[in-house]
Amino acid sequence: MLLTAVLFAGVFSGWVAIVQFYLRHVGLTVLTFVAPLPLVIVGYWLGARFEGGLTAACAICTYEFAVVCFLLLFGRTARDVCDGLSPRDATSKALINLVRPLGMTGAAVALSILVLAGNTFLAGLAVVGSMLVAFAWVIAAAWSAQRFAYSEKFIADANGARERRERQIEKFSRIVETRWAFSVSGMAIILATIAAFSALTLRVQETGLSIRVVGIALLAFTLFTLGDRNWRLAMAQFLTLAFEVGMGLWAVAQGAPPITGDDLTFMGLTIMISAMPLAVLASVARGYLREGERVDTALSRALQLDGPGAVLACALSMVLWLAVTLIAGTARFQTGVALGSLPATLLIFPALTTAIYTVLPRYRSFDEVFGKR
Repeated sequence: MLLTAVLFAGVFSGWVAIVQFYLRHVGLTVLTFVAPLPLVIVGYWLGARFEGGLTAACAICTYEFAVVCFLLLFGRTARDVCDGLSPRDATSKALINLVRPLGMTGAAVALSILVLAGNTFLAGLAVVGSMLVAFAWVIAAAWSAQRFAYSEKFIADANGARERRERQIEKFSRIVETRWAFSVSGMAIILATIAAFSALTLRVQETGLSIRVVGIALLAFTLFTLGDRNWRLAMAQFLTLAFEVGMGLWAVAQGAPPITGDDLTFMGLTIMISAMPLAVLASVARGYLREGERVDTALSRALQLDGPGAVLACALSMVLWLAVTLIAGTARFQTGVALGSLPATLLIFPALTTAIYTVLPRYRSFDEVFGKR
């Protein structure tokens, strides 16, 4: 019991350190962790009301989901304030630019959870309901960011930290070069194939799962396409999440007990959280592509601007599930997804996007290729 308390205290301390390192603003950091506290009660109540087996999972993951969303939103707000926008305009711009990709990605995973739940539909309903409440609460509470004071010292410190982070993340920009993109994509395919064969040993109690998985894949890809308004980005986003799922299944493939409907629902909840940083990167890249940038330039700039936030958002989940693994003494699906989300978001998604654009290039008119005269 004491070890559990110490580990979770360490998790919370690590979360605070990660968020403060990124935001550089005490008020935003406090709001990131205090604002989601009512959601713990909501998640616990919904879990207890609909499916007692997921009570703790709903409470913890609802809080984690909100913290990740706040980190991504406030990171964009702080950056725009440093670029000269007023706190009100920076908050509005962050919400306008991020609510759509986060919402559409969340909707894709939420509907997938309901389809996957099958006989445990009430469990899926509890999870989806808690996530919907959390997302609405994040949008409402994020407006509080405009009330804080952003001093000249904060702007100087935040700009300095941002420059250092961008220099570090720039080292990974070579991943968008075609040769590196195909190499990384190939390694991802090999790992995913190994994970898929390992997952064949898993036993699932739910019937008709194969048909539902195909339906989920089509549904998720369609919603990603609607959210990104770019089917190539949507395909890269979908395949990246599939890779993360494969890593999670690989982690529990050996000697795992039969997977129940509750387990499948909990897996979907984990994927929803890890999908948020990926949705932000895809949204930023799409914006640059619509402005006429080449795919390598769009991805490089997306990594430079929002790559650090996406990496730290993935780190939040890693810290939590590594601690849970230490407590339980065994690997979990969530741990595999958390560990896989970091390379998947930072490396595999840009590599897959570049590879897809290379194999299936976008149509370009004569004027786009040679320039208007």
